[in-house]
Amino acid sequence: MPAGSLPFPIQKGHSHKGGIKTCPLFKMLPDSLQDEAKKHEFLLDYIHMLPMDEVGIPEYYPELNRGLGKLKKPT
Repeated sequence: MPAGSLPFPIQKGHSHKGGIKTCPLFKMLPDSLQDEAKKHEFLLDYIHMLPMDEVGIPEYYPELNRGLGKLKKPT
């Protein structure tokens, strides 16, 4: 399978040897996104790659709907 590419330069993360709850970025996430990151730790690894100074802290929507298209600056 071909490797994908992201529309931004990948930021370097860090290891979560003490568990994800000790991660400063994890603590900044909304509660709903923290819950998902606990279930799927790869999600936090991906979030670490995001350029936070450009995109900010991502929001989490458990279900997508057409109303989300009206967001002025989706993150």
